Amino acid sequence: MTPTGMMPLDEMRVQLQQYSDRKRPLVVAVGGAYGFLRGLLGPERLSLMFLDDPGLIHDMMTWQLQRAQLELFPVIEAVLPEIVQMGEDLCYNHGMLLSPAFFHEFCGQYYREICSFAQSCEILLIAVNTNGNIMEFAEVATSYGVNGLFPCEVKAENDLLELRTRFP
Repeated sequence: MTPTGMMPLDEMRVQLQQYSDRKRPLVVAVGGAYGFLRGLLGPERLSLMFLDDPGLIHDMMTWQLQRAQLELFPVIEAVLPEIVQMGEDLCYNHGMLLSPAFFHEFCGQYYREICSFAQSCEILLIAVNTNGNIMEFAEVATSYGVNGLFPCEVKAENDLLELRTRFP
């Protein structure tokens, strides 16, 4: 079945009331920035598009942010989850698939808005799921307000003790 539109806000709030008296932590997944682009274009084509058509990439990220603001921010406000999670998979065994500068340029606004909104709702954990070596990305992500990264793969040469020291 193909969705025909968004659930009306009043109906959504009624449906979400079932989560108001929960006994377990609730996660609202808001998608990611790089992960969204990578899912549409693939990592190789996306890497080229950052240089060949940056305007299109900015437009795609603007759309992704508007979608989150329209569809997901009301859910977060209504249920006040303990965790807001983004999915990226932007790291491999040697680090990020794009430079921190490109991340700030193309993904920064999305992170800024998601983290700011989550913080305004007093969300306890703003987490990002990305595999691989997260050592460099940890610095980038925390600059926007992310306070959780997972998984933390030792095989990808992540230094858990260093991360714990740098980001208590």
